Parts: sequence; C-alpha cells; structure tokens
Amino acid sequence: MEIISNKAWGMIVKTPLEPQKLSRVDAIAIHHMASPTANIKEVQSWHLNAGWRAFGYNYWVDFDGTVYEGRGYAYIGAGVEDQNDHIISIGFAGNYQSGLDGIALSPPMSDAQFNAGIDIIEWVRQRVPSITKVGGHKGFMATACPGDAFPLAEMISGKRRETLSVTDCTNELLWRGIITNQPLWNAAAAADQDIFWLLKKYYPYIIKNGGSVKNPLSVSESGQAVAILQKQGILSKPALWTEKALRDQNVRWLLIKMADYIN
Repeated sequence: MEIISNKAWGMIVKTPLEPQKLSRVDAIAIHHMASPTANIKEVQSWHLNAGWRAFGYNYWVDFDGTVYEGRGYAYIGAGVEDQNDHIISIGFAGNYQSGLDGIALSPPMSDAQFNAGIDIIEWVRQRVPSITKVGGHKGFMATACPGDAFPLAEMISGKRRETLSVTDCTNELLWRGIITNQPLWNAAAAADQDIFWLLKKYYPYIIKNGGSVKNPLSVSESGQAVAILQKQGILSKPALWTEKALRDQNVRWLLIKMADYIN
C-alpha cells in the first residue's frame, strides 16, 4: 500500500502538532465527510477555517483508494472531541449518511476505497499494537458519522473485497484503444508491481471521467505524460516513471497513450 505523505499533498500546519503517546492509543475511529464531492484540500480548508492546528484526520482515504497521511499516528488528531489522546482517526471521502438536507448521498463505496480502508486500518494496527477497538465515530460519541450507508460492519470485519483483475483493466484499455497488445501488459503487470498499480489506479479514473484517443496525439513526450498523470492522482512517483519510460519504449508509449486519453 502506498501512502501519500502529508508533505507531498501539501498539508498546512498552523500550530505545532502535539505528539501522541502511543502507549495509550487503544482505538481507531472511522469518519465520513458528509459531502459527496469534498477532496482532501477542501476538508483541510474546513479544518483550518475552524481554527484547528492542521488537517484533523490522522489518515484519509479518497474515492479511488488513494491513502493520504494527515497527522499520522505519531501526532494527536482532531476527529473525536475530548478523546483524541487515545484514538487514531481515519477519514473517508464521501457522504454516507442518508437524509441530509441538500446533500446528495454518495454511491455505494467502491471496492478501491473500501479495500484501501481495510489496508490502512491494518497498517496502523501493526504499528500501534495497543489498539483493541475499531469503530465508527458514532461508537465514541453522539453522532451519525460515518453514516448509515457506510459499510462499517463489513470494514471492521477486516476482510477485503474481491477486486478487479489486471485482465479487467487491460480489457478496458484495449476496448478504448489505449493499448493494442493486451498479453504484453498482462505479463508486465504480473512482473512489475508499479505497472500493476498504475493500471489499477488508471481504470477507475477513466470509468468515472471518460476520455478519448486523439488523432494526432495531444501528448508526445513521456515527461509531459507523467506530469498529466501525476496531476490527476494516477501516479505519485514522477522520477520513477520518467526513468522507466527512458528504459522501456513500451512503458513510454503506455504513459503517452494514457495521458493523451484523459488530456
């Protein structure tokens, strides 16, 4: 699992954070945003405008399964009033509470977001073994969070959902004209975890946002392609992909075709 560091996504700290005494941490609280569209930067703005030291959650999970470091487990979060000194808070993009006036309910949680939630919970528990409870925000105080449509019991069970296979991803790319040699990319993904995760991140993006193959191509250089894919949150290690594109022409053309499709 890759975690985007708070430095990489631009977390702002207005006042120094208070170190967490990990020996007293015994719980993880799960939250939703009560917004169907808010991204991590918007949530950060809410918290800073409320006068908080920084983005409140210790970790945050986006719709596409991207996991972001907030305050991390080494610093006290701001998720559960008067109880943050023993709780790690994990926020999830989306509104999973029905019946909120003027606020649309998010679609059922995607497998990508759900499985990322399972992964970050397990990751935190491995590093903070004193944790004995995982629950919704509502399990610690009077609130509906994380909502009646949040798959809370399923997530607490710790069992990952069946997910899309690499073949599912390459089928979609083949159908859309982004690749022509499906066996090549199935084999590449089996041999290279970076390519595996690139395909897994790209698939939900094009399903949600669409795109088109341009003629002529709107992207011609791998550096340009890497920048476009990084901007859309599909890849987060530009130096790695720049190097791969220099070493492998197949990777170079994959990045260019991917970027062209969403550009």
